[in-house]
Amino acid sequence: MKIKYRLLPVEPYEVSALETWLSDLSAEGLHLLEIKEYYASFWVKEPERMLYRMEPKKYRKEEFPDWDKLRFYEEYGWKYATTFGEYFHIYTAKEGTPEIHTDPIVESELYHVFRMSNKHFLLAEIGFWGILIVLCIVRNAWQIFNENAYMLVHGNYSLVLWLPLFITLVNLPSFRKAYGIQRIQKKLASGTPLSHNADWRGKLRHKRWLSYVCGIMTAVFFFLSYFPDFLDYSNRPMAEIQHPLPFVALAEIENSPNYVPLRNRTENHNEWSAETISFQSSIGAPVQYSINQRGVVKGKANPEGNLYKAELWLDYKKFSFLVTPQEYLEEFITRHKEEYGSYLPKDGWTETTLEDTPFDYALLLQKDNHTELYMILGNKMLEADYIGGQDLTQCYGLFLEVLQKDYHR
Repeated sequence: MKIKYRLLPVEPYEVSALETWLSDLSAEGLHLLEIKEYYASFWVKEPERMLYRMEPKKYRKEEFPDWDKLRFYEEYGWKYATTFGEYFHIYTAKEGTPEIHTDPIVESELYHVFRMSNKHFLLAEIGFWGILIVLCIVRNAWQIFNENAYMLVHGNYSLVLWLPLFITLVNLPSFRKAYGIQRIQKKLASGTPLSHNADWRGKLRHKRWLSYVCGIMTAVFFFLSYFPDFLDYSNRPMAEIQHPLPFVALAEIENSPNYVPLRNRTENHNEWSAETISFQSSIGAPVQYSINQRGVVKGKANPEGNLYKAELWLDYKKFSFLVTPQEYLEEFITRHKEEYGSYLPKDGWTETTLEDTPFDYALLLQKDNHTELYMILGNKMLEADYIGGQDLTQCYGLFLEVLQKDYHR
């Protein structure tokens, strides 16, 4: 016999709507075989509209109804169909069969017994996951505020958000079901019987799709925890950038009609032309991007007598409240001196703090024809890493224009 599957169009605790949906499908020839949290399977038989009724379990782990209850219900035309997770047993009968429950007050007692039998379990579950979320937030907050500025800008802290969100989304369906069952119990206790003919195609269906979205997000957050470099540098073609990207063109610095950009990737270096942008995001600097440009000036020779070549790495960083640009720059320079041996006077580097600039702070590092200029304005920093014969201190206007624009990725 053929089996078909359908996604549940409503939440599991929307009892009236779910019963109506199962009855509507039976009229189409789909008769319930098994039902799960997000889908149900059906036997494909002759169309015959059947009634379906959901009854709460006595306790959470009750896998099968009492035999005495089954025999009693069968005498009145109701047969056991299946068990729905940890909450309901489902019974079915032909149309016209007298209802299982006719007194809402008595029926409310079934929901009350089930709620009380699961009360301690639910409270323990809420308490456990709540404490775990708080511990995750406290631990990550402690780690962030005790981390240095360099690591906040270049380190990976994406799990700070992913883990608490994952825990919350995992448990959200359980909390919503518990609240839904409590709502039904209160309605019955007030003397209002449950309707067995509800619209499952309207707002309830939209609410169910929200649940599916939360489920997908849960899976995404789970798998992202295995990819800690997810937010690291990613290349984007300049043509795909939606908002105008502020940057200084190497052609403007060279200021020569004979300048010709080189668009090919350099050998033995992971460097790209200005047609490609490298983006990064972190807690310390949510907006970061880098542009590498290379070119030659025809008819111009370098000091060695070869064709003059120039290269410019332009790095833009917009810092969060966790990091000050001056603090980051100081740690960046210190780190390179200690770990990589660069920027040291014995290696030919000179370090100059520039005065009378339009920036809040500017630092110049030089070695032969290699210049690194760091410019800070507000919470933004621009690094110009240049190899060539031009004086970058004469290009303040170009760099200032970049820092004055507030770019959002």
